[in-house]
Amino acid sequence: MGRLMEDHGVGGQTVYPFVADDWQSNEVEKQRLLNLISDIASKPQHQLSLSIDLGGMLVVAGDIAGLAAFEKAVPQKGVFPLRLKNHAAFHTHMQQKVAQLGRQALADIDWSAPNVPIIDGTGKIWWPDMSDLQALAAYTLGDQICETYNFTKAVQVAAKEFAPDLFVVAGPGTTLGGAVAQSLVGCGWLGMRDRDNFLQLQAETGLLSAMGRDDQRRKVDK
Repeated sequence: MGRLMEDHGVGGQTVYPFVADDWQSNEVEKQRLLNLISDIASKPQHQLSLSIDLGGMLVVAGDIAGLAAFEKAVPQKGVFPLRLKNHAAFHTHMQQKVAQLGRQALADIDWSAPNVPIIDGTGKIWWPDMSDLQALAAYTLGDQICETYNFTKAVQVAAKEFAPDLFVVAGPGTTLGGAVAQSLVGCGWLGMRDRDNFLQLQAETGLLSAMGRDDQRRKVDK
């Protein structure tokens, strides 16, 4: 799928936050940005949509015109809006060709039930020995590629459904650690309401470990 995306992926992505540095939820600002995305997408020869709901940030994807219009319409906040290099318009309808090619290339794959519960980009849990494998295959090679990926909801479902003692961020690098933390703050997990709450809890319990950080990976390796 990575090769197909590299060969046939179109468009790009840019990242923009809807929370301030304190990470407090700001649904009004989030809705304003979503409305802006819809307004730009309605213009002729402009493609733009929400790619990933990512903690306190939105990953927006589209064609050159759509992304340029969005980046021009939002105020500069430090490095944001941040255009991601070598990224296509992942998780949007613009990747329908990639999804189709993926289904053709993997038509003979032998699907099996997951060994542990897995949560997809809609927040749906796929349970061991209780999953419709055709539906799992359809999602994996369909909506997962062509529809918005709600990373925030996936993390929040994991927290509320399984109440883990530790969240492990496998990668890439450490970039998703902040998004996981912001997702937990966003749902008030363990009473957290802002960044300071998270940092205090992290210092006390080591709630989150990113495998890309030596100090945090050692805790998982034990």
